[in-house]
Amino acid sequence: MADEVKETISNFNLKDGLSIDEAKVSALILCLVICFIFVLVKYQVDGDISDNIVLVFQTLVAAVAGVNIANKVTTVFKGSNK
Repeated sequence: MADEVKETISNFNLKDGLSIDEAKVSALILCLVICFIFVLVKYQVDGDISDNIVLVFQTLVAAVAGVNIANKVTTVFKGSNK
């Protein structure tokens, strides 16, 4: 049992948790993570999040979702051209 856990931990890859191609848009993912941490800290310290940072966070989430959708559509078109 302990060997299975060690094998699972050794096979962990950060890219597996991301649904977006990390090599292409790593700056977008990095900005999203930084913004998410900032939102959590801001909420913990002040008990409120300003509207501006909420707008930035929503824009980053929409950008990541848009890239994911674009990748899926591209895959569909590339698959039908073969």
